[in-house]
Amino acid sequence: MGLAERRASMQFQSEQFPKLKKEVDVAAGFEVPLEVDWDTLPTDGETHLYNDSWTRVYFHPLRDAFKDICIDKGVLTLDHKPTTNVDDVKDRAEGIRKTLEEKL
Repeated sequence: MGLAERRASMQFQSEQFPKLKKEVDVAAGFEVPLEVDWDTLPTDGETHLYNDSWTRVYFHPLRDAFKDICIDKGVLTLDHKPTTNVDDVKDRAEGIRKTLEEKL
C-alpha cells in the first residue's frame, strides 16, 4: 500500500465511515460495535473505487441486513390463545430443543 492508498483510506475513514456507521446504528436500533481492519482494505492503484466499492461491498449490506432483522424493534407479538393445544408439550419441547441445538 502506497501513499495514495493510505491517504484515500484515511479520507474514507474520516469522511465516509462516520456517516455509514450512523446508518448501520440507526438500522439496528443500537450502537453496533464495528472493527475495521483498514490496512487490509486498500488495493494498489484503485483509490478511485474506494468510496463506492467499500460502501457497497461492506457497509450497505450490513445496514440492510440490520434493517431486515431489526424491523420489529425486538418485540415478539404472539397471536395465540394459551389455552389451545395444551397437550402438545412434547412437540413444543422438541421445537425448542432443535432451535437451541442449532445455535450451539
